[in-house]
Amino acid sequence: MKTQLFGLLFLGLTTLAYSQSESDTDPEAENVGLRNVVISANSKYLSEAFDDSTPNSVKDVEYKVATYDITESDVYDPEYEGYLVDFNGENFDIKTSYDAEGLIISSREKFEDILLPHYLRQSVYKEYPGWTAHSNSYLVSYNHKTGAKKRYKVQLRKDGKRKNLKIDVQSDMSLVYN
Repeated sequence: MKTQLFGLLFLGLTTLAYSQSESDTDPEAENVGLRNVVISANSKYLSEAFDDSTPNSVKDVEYKVATYDITESDVYDPEYEGYLVDFNGENFDIKTSYDAEGLIISSREKFEDILLPHYLRQSVYKEYPGWTAHSNSYLVSYNHKTGAKKRYKVQLRKDGKRKNLKIDVQSDMSLVYN
């Protein structure tokens, strides 16, 4: 019995020693890349601006805003306290304030005629049956101290009538109609 116990102990120790050997390192394990991981000085902005319902077209633009490096710009001067940068596109306008280190201080964003998130469309059509969405805009107001406020403005039409909705999107994705 004593011999068997020593044999099992010896076998267990040699197995542990073998598993920690450096000579058997898998070359594939050494080159592990992180896909879809954003490492940005403006990760707070991204976490506030993005949520599960944020349209992909908006996420793409906000990602570019967050990863924009003001310190690489031709106008950069470390003596300045901050910078105001305008990002414009076919259906968006973003005005962003960066500090001297490139952190986003505040941002005002407006996106026109984007596809509303599914849960929002369902909620609007349930609340206003027979109405159709004519136009919309998505507004994001970000401040590094207070976070992000998100709002949709939607114009509905029915039988020549118009109805303008302002929908505040809370962090829990509840809707507040104004």
